[in-house]
Amino acid sequence: LRGDVNRLERATVVKTGGSLPDDVSSIPELGGNQLPGLSCKVKPFKHCFQREIVLYAHFRNLLFFSVECSYAPQAFRGFAREFLVRMQQIYPLSIL
Repeated sequence: LRGDVNRLERATVVKTGGSLPDDVSSIPELGGNQLPGLSCKVKPFKHCFQREIVLYAHFRNLLFFSVECSYAPQAFRGFAREFLVRMQQIYPLSIL
């Protein structure tokens, strides 16, 4: 919940042009550098696909735990991919 109140306040100002009550706006937003002994969170793989991360870990001989997303089998992307693969098998020149 750290920083959520401040985030909500900024969103409210943008949407309504107003602000939240004074007591809420006086709550300080905590950042990673403001607490002694703690470091900032780093997410180097934030914008990478899961497949790329798993391949990176595999080729670097890193221990990793990999499971497929429980929603992946029902994703539309899978149906579209299967359709394109079948079309290429039937008509090899259909997709270039």
